[in-house]
Amino acid sequence: MRPKTTCCRRCKTPIVVKPRGPIPRYCSHTCRQMAYETRRVTDEVRAVIRAEVRAALRQLVDAM
Repeated sequence: MRPKTTCCRRCKTPIVVKPRGPIPRYCSHTCRQMAYETRRVTDEVRAVIRAEVRAALRQLVDAM
């Protein structure tokens, strides 16, 4: 059974689901792009944190 409506993953706006095709995840291209940018920034921040943690751990290992 297909749902008749769903909510945008980003802004929670209701979206009417068409009878055919994929079920939409976002209400607009703008919401899709904003969600992508949020994910990208989050991944970049995580990469920086990982690099800093690795450097700190290497310093601890070298100090032992």
